[in-house]
Formats: sequence, C-alpha cells, structure tokens
Amino acid sequence: MSEEQKGHAADRILKDPIIKEVIQEIRQDCFRAIEKSTFFQNKTREEAYKMLRTVGVFENKLKKMVESGKVAQAKKDKKPINNLRKLW
Repeated sequence: MSEEQKGHAADRILKDPIIKEVIQEIRQDCFRAIEKSTFFQNKTREEAYKMLRTVGVFENKLKKMVESGKVAQAKKDKKPINNLRKLW
C-alpha cells in the first residue's frame, strides 16, 4: 500500500462517525473512572490514564499517516505543500 493510499485510508478512519463515537466514549469512560476512583484506587486511575494515552497515540498515528499521505501526494503531483499541521 502506498503512502497516499495509507493516508486516504487513515483519513477515512479518522472521519468515520463510529470510530469518532467509540473514541469519545472511551475517553468519557476513562475520565469517569478517574473521577469516581477513591484516594486508594491508584491502580484504577493509572489504568484509565494509560488508556487515555493509548487512545491519543492511536489518533496521532493515524493523523501522521494522513499528513504523510498528503506529502507523498504533493511530491507526486509536484505541488506546494499547504495546510499541513505541525505534528509536534
């Protein structure tokens, strides 16, 4: 699969309403778990935090694929690269 194809596929995934809903629900569940945890439930909070970080990494990896696809397409088309967000 080429960089452009990966970029398009990642873009479709990020824009998919089901994926968006699932990611939002996971985040809400994690925040609820953190909020409801008692002082001594460190493990619960840590697991929720790790899940939040994992979801963020998942999204960022897909976003980087989208951007890489745009760069590859622009190089292929020899067009100036516009509208690329900073990745850091």
